[in-house]
Amino acid sequence: MADRHIEKTAELQAGTYIGGRDIPAGTYIYTCMATGEEWGNVTIYTLDDEGGHDKQCFWEVMSAPEEGEEQKSFVITVNEGEELSSQVPFSLTIYAGPSFK
Repeated sequence: MADRHIEKTAELQAGTYIGGRDIPAGTYIYTCMATGEEWGNVTIYTLDDEGGHDKQCFWEVMSAPEEGEEQKSFVITVNEGEELSSQVPFSLTIYAGPSFK
């Protein structure tokens, strides 16, 4: 589905995911699913030959929305072998390009 750009959504727990191993490499709409007082960092790293962090490619602080606000979403790209780390629960939706409503 990722290769065909069919929009599907997966809800994931806080944790670390490797592109091409744990999740397909690709471009996604990341949506924070934090509730209550939850907050944390979302980062994407390239990895060195030993699997350690090489370079930080993306960083954002995420938190549960205030009353009446929607969950925060943004587009990210996770390349083969990159590490996506989220300290809050989140969803990933395969990004199929811009949509006009």
